[in-house]
Amino acid sequence: MKFIDAHVHFWDRSALGPYTWLHEVPSIWDRHGPETLRAEAGAELPEKIVFVECGAPWLDEVKWVEQLAAEEPRIRGIVAKMTINAGAQTAADLA
Repeated sequence: MKFIDAHVHFWDRSALGPYTWLHEVPSIWDRHGPETLRAEAGAELPEKIVFVECGAPWLDEVKWVEQLAAEEPRIRGIVAKMTINAGAQTAADLA
């Protein structure tokens, strides 16, 4: 069955920082990337993936996911967190 998973989280503490919320769930402390999804989903792998932010510095996280997407074509979208009321900085960040 083909489907889109519209809410996928990937994280890598070594690349993006501490993700402080992970301290509360040590069972998933290790890196979770597309390889983890492939291993855990098996034959039920989604056709497309939308990444949803995980709490790392947002622009660093977006750049990291863009790198993942270059290697994992299933990543088709990003729901990113960003500051939207910072005037010129917001415009620059969007660019």
